[in-house]
Amino acid sequence: MKVSVGSRRRWGALTLAVGVSIGLLPISGVGAAGANSVTVYYQPPAAWTGAVNIHYAPDGGAWTAVPGVAMEAACTGWRKRTIDLGSATGLQLVFNNNAGTWDNNNGQNYRAGTGVVTVAAGKLGTTDPCGTAPSPTPGATAEVYYHTATRGWTSANIHYQPTGGSWTTVPGLAMTTACTGWAKRVVDLGAATTMKAAFNNNAGQWDNNNGADYPLGTGRTTVQA
Repeated sequence: MKVSVGSRRRWGALTLAVGVSIGLLPISGVGAAGANSVTVYYQPPAAWTGAVNIHYAPDGGAWTAVPGVAMEAACTGWRKRTIDLGSATGLQLVFNNNAGTWDNNNGQNYRAGTGVVTVAAGKLGTTDPCGTAPSPTPGATAEVYYHTATRGWTSANIHYQPTGGSWTTVPGLAMTTACTGWAKRVVDLGAATTMKAAFNNNAGQWDNNNGADYPLGTGRTTVQA
């Protein structure tokens, strides 16, 4: 497996004991720090007592794999998910209880922009219901590219743990198509500057660097077998 990390300083290649090679990747285009994001708060129906997923598509982009990605508990009665929109300024979104019941705004889907969005009883708002609006200054980010063509995958999720933090809920977050054979995801690391990551095709097949996971840092990184 090969991991390449982009940097504005040129470093010599470093080979790790687990066989992962870290080297220079040229910087081009707009960096990950310029990505747009939206924090969605959802108030599920009282009958939804278990998991809640958000299934979404950034404007001009693809939908997440069904049933979407898991939302985390926010304050009492609310679930929350912060979504990286890349260069998009809006998205379509629907919700489900991970057991076949959906809230898709009566078939019209919900539409939202960047910033804070609330969805409750079919109505949208922009006021944080938990009084903890996201900081205007984002944390460190990692722009991760994964070579899906190596394994013949048509889609990929990234499952990761920022150093000192928790792992994402399995199977992780959906990656978007970057170009032929490559998937991409910008990850918010918060106060961390490194993370461990593994990848899967949302159908039970995993790439976890032979059980060692991939050690990744901030900036742009490519992972290729």
